[in-house]
Amino acid sequence: MNLAQMNNYTERLYSELFNPDNFPIVISKENVNGLINKRIDEHWLTYDDFLKTILRVASANGDNELIVMEDFERVFKSTGKTIRLHKTLPFDWDLLSNLLEVNDMISFLIFDKSCSWCAWFNENYWCLFCGDEQYELIDDEYKSLQSAKDAFPESDREFFDFIENLYVRR
Repeated sequence: MNLAQMNNYTERLYSELFNPDNFPIVISKENVNGLINKRIDEHWLTYDDFLKTILRVASANGDNELIVMEDFERVFKSTGKTIRLHKTLPFDWDLLSNLLEVNDMISFLIFDKSCSWCAWFNENYWCLFCGDEQYELIDDEYKSLQSAKDAFPESDREFFDFIENLYVRR
């Protein structure tokens, strides 16, 4: 995948699902739902989280590939070359888990070619964005606003606003 294709995916995800540049109100459209989960230690995502969220949302599309891609571009000072770390892989927990353990990405997206859902990962947490029908497939424990707030007791008002905006049904 070349840089232009990656940028096209990013533009589509940001216009149809969420845009982190609009923090704390990141959801882009009506009928898009969000949730947040705190990163635990060095693990971006647990197997249980994967099964109860991303697997359920992605399976609704029938796509058999995941795209994992940084949400920013790297520019090498020595060469001026611009890249984005990325990987397309079969929909497989072991492959995804291995990639998440060994990659150099600090903020990235996971989605499929439909762009009807997206998981956004950064240093401290990850969010999942999807439409109403896909959201209904997610395990209920991830849909609790109070649980989400309780996971981030150190948060300031702006971050709590961000969390609340994720859980507002549109």
